[in-house]
Amino acid sequence: MKPLQVMRIAGIVSLIGLFTVHSFIAVTHKNAKGRGISNVNNNQYKTSNVKADSILESLDSYADAKLVEKFVAVRDVGDVFCISTDQESKRHVLLFHGALRSSEVWQETKTLQILSKAGYHAVAVDLPAAGKTPRLRRRATHQYQTGPTDFTYQLVSTLELNKPVLVSAGSSGKFSVRFVQLYPENVTGFVAVSASIGETYFAKEEDFTTCSVPTLSIYGDMDTGGVYKDELYKLMPNSQTKVIKNAKYECYLDNPELFHKYLLEYLENLDWPE
Repeated sequence: MKPLQVMRIAGIVSLIGLFTVHSFIAVTHKNAKGRGISNVNNNQYKTSNVKADSILESLDSYADAKLVEKFVAVRDVGDVFCISTDQESKRHVLLFHGALRSSEVWQETKTLQILSKAGYHAVAVDLPAAGKTPRLRRRATHQYQTGPTDFTYQLVSTLELNKPVLVSAGSSGKFSVRFVQLYPENVTGFVAVSASIGETYFAKEEDFTTCSVPTLSIYGDMDTGGVYKDELYKLMPNSQTKVIKNAKYECYLDNPELFHKYLLEYLENLDWPE
């Protein structure tokens, strides 16, 4: 079974709950081992970016990294809650949380503070129906496709982010994957942290093979669904994969230090807008 076919099934099943999806993928993973889907190469655990190591080692204190909380008005949603760094930079990073989380997770893991110390302007948002942000109002629009993709388009514009790197965890993939595919000129890069294919489970594999956005796929080796999502992200011509040992679905919580190391390495090697 092709990876896209697996994700189509997973996308449908996801409607009845996150835990059901995980159970389904676990069974599918067991059956797929005999069909040529390989395990993770241990070389993917290695890293050698000295600059990223230096940045992390120098971040002895995160408390002095100033964070700003505010609401921004986004069409079809209303007031969207954001936490952003006070760092002035032309390098912008937009952070999306996973299911049952909010923007606060990126503060609790020190991701916002680390990005600020490393010289990036980072923004984490409460996605629709999470945290302090209301549900998405699915009103038809003339110019844009309604739903999560339109929300992300409007959000990036409202926040005045200049070609940000979009970091998307778990179920937030429905707000990020299709956006990156439809508007590659609006982003500098994409980090899929076991990001679900979400509402794009009906898409063709060509949607991935024709997307040239520099992409980093990160997942934990104990995440049974991560390998299937990664098979799709590997179809993108400018993609790379990092796997975190002894980590589950939310690998950035199980090993935040290694997650931040991989993230900083990736960000440092991008071609940012001037």
